[in-house]
Amino acid sequence: MKETGDIKLLLKQIALDDHNAFNRLFTYYSKQVNGVVKKITGSQQIAEEIVQDTFLKVWLKRTSLPGIENFEAWLYVVARNYTLKALQSKHVRNTSSVEDGTFEKHLISEGKTDWKVREAQYDQLLKTAIDRLPLKQKETYLLIKENQYSRNEVAALLNVSPETVKYNLTQAMKSIRAYCIVYFEENSTIIIFFIYIAVC
Repeated sequence: MKETGDIKLLLKQIALDDHNAFNRLFTYYSKQVNGVVKKITGSQQIAEEIVQDTFLKVWLKRTSLPGIENFEAWLYVVARNYTLKALQSKHVRNTSSVEDGTFEKHLISEGKTDWKVREAQYDQLLKTAIDRLPLKQKETYLLIKENQYSRNEVAALLNVSPETVKYNLTQAMKSIRAYCIVYFEENSTIIIFFIYIAVC
C-alpha cells in the first residue's frame, strides 16, 4: 500500500463506511504512529491511547477523507496535536520518567544512534529551511519560535504592525513546511512529524 493511488482508494472506501478498508489503513499506519509517539512521550500506554484517538478521528472524519491531498501529513498532524495535549497534561508532566530526569532518555531508548542521526538531520534541515527565508520572515520566525517573543513584541522590535508580523510568520512557516516535506517525502515520517511540531 505504498502507492498514493492505493491510499486514495482506501480513503474513498472508508468514506463509504467500509470497515475492512479502515482496518487496512489502521494496520498500515498504526505502528508508525505508535512508534513516533512512544519516542516522544516515553510511554507505551499513552502512545496506544493517542493511536486510538487519532484513528477515531479518522473514522469520524471519514466522509471528508477523499478530499485530503496528503493523508499521511494530515494523519501526523492529528497525532501531533494529541501528543502535544498529552505532553501538556498534568498526568504526563507528573510521571516518574519526567520527575527523575529519565524522560529524555526514553526519546532515544530504542535505536539510540539512529535516533540521534535523525535528530541531527532534522536540525540541519530546519536550519537550512530557515536560512532560505527572506530576511523579515527569518527574523520574525526566529524571534517568535526560538526566542518566544509575542507578536506585539516582535512588531515593536521590527517596527512593523502586528498584522505584518502575523503575515511574515505565516509565510515563513509555509515555506519551511514546504521545503522540509519535499525534501523528506520519500524518507523519514518521524522527521516530518517533528517538522510539523516546529512550524505549527
